[in-house]
Amino acid sequence: MSAGSMAVIAVPVVLPLAVGALAVGGAAFLIARAAARGAELAAEGAVMLGDAMDAEAGRLAGERRAADRWRDATAVVVRHNAQITALRAAAGKVPVTLTLPEPLDVAGSDMATIRSWCADTEKGLARARAVLSGHVAGEACRRLAQRLGGEAEPVITAAEALARARAGAAPVKAASPGGAAARIDARLAKLDPGVSTREYAQILEVAARTRTATSVQAQRSGLDQLLRLIHDANAAARRRHEDAVTAGAYLQSFRATGIPDAGDGGAARVVENLNAVVAGDAPLDAALRARAEELNGRALCRAQQMYLRETVAALMRASGWEVSGEDQVLTLTRGDWPGHYATVDVGDRLVRGRVVRRVPPTGIDGRRQDRERCQDFARDFEGLAAGLRVEHGRPRVSADEEVEVAARPEPISRVRQERKARRRS
Repeated sequence: MSAGSMAVIAVPVVLPLAVGALAVGGAAFLIARAAARGAELAAEGAVMLGDAMDAEAGRLAGERRAADRWRDATAVVVRHNAQITALRAAAGKVPVTLTLPEPLDVAGSDMATIRSWCADTEKGLARARAVLSGHVAGEACRRLAQRLGGEAEPVITAAEALARARAGAAPVKAASPGGAAARIDARLAKLDPGVSTREYAQILEVAARTRTATSVQAQRSGLDQLLRLIHDANAAARRRHEDAVTAGAYLQSFRATGIPDAGDGGAARVVENLNAVVAGDAPLDAALRARAEELNGRALCRAQQMYLRETVAALMRASGWEVSGEDQVLTLTRGDWPGHYATVDVGDRLVRGRVVRRVPPTGIDGRRQDRERCQDFARDFEGLAAGLRVEHGRPRVSADEEVEVAARPEPISRVRQERKARRRS
């Protein structure tokens, strides 16, 4: 190649290593991907994770399958972490104490740790939801009794019995199969545990009035109304839940990648609004979702760059280099290179390396040494390209074929002028 040209090797974008524990950049990359792909993927990931870790664990083979396993595991962790945060926010508004696990940081976690944590967390989340649902039921009954007063004692008593039965605290009187009471019980059994106190109170009142109705027409009308109320309440509860999980996933992505940056007021407001969604105080509307997705695109690019930098550093260390620098540019040194070092500029689509000479070369031997250093470095860079893993897109790995001089000599004319000035003095 001509002097000054650049050798370019096309390689795939990396995937996080599928063995051992995830590094910070790899974790950030997977968290940002989980947030970008949304709650639907996270729900699918929960099923896939269980299959991969249990029934299909023995059949996983190859880097691609293992990388998919990490992706799905991270998606489940992100979803569980978001649910933990949302439940804590909900519990903070009412006089109940929830025993919840601490959110898991996938950075530094191995697959065995993630598997154990997910199993324990699923149980802990179910218990917490039951406690919170029990409180909502009790509060709904108190509101209903306060609103209706003593004249509606039969309705209040029936509502309290239905609430206790649904919570598993006490059975209700056995209902004849196919009768109105049995149909009420069947409808209440489908009620989402995340319904609000207001929705629950309204549903209990209709259910209790229907159960105590004395005419077939009143029972039918009540059952129809109960069906509509439960349908609407469940839809609202699922929407709040998915909004909170999605918002929580965005927030985890931003924390992992350091967004918002200092002074970015717009991003800070997005984070504030997302926290309100997690707390159940606001919906995740289209405008907020679009802004969060825009920020997460930035987070994904940054996370990919973080992971690329980590991977490049690890692979070059494995080739015998000492690596320093935590920003975009890495500095590589070797004990047998006293007069040279290398720098690697890690971008999101280009990894570029160059050899740097500390002082200008002297004569033919210096220039020959420069060529040898460039050849040695290029060989290690070819190994770097082979060590990166497949995903979407193709960044470039390149090594400059000319040595850069860190401190260039002063121009001859200037040197002569300085000598003359010293002689005059």
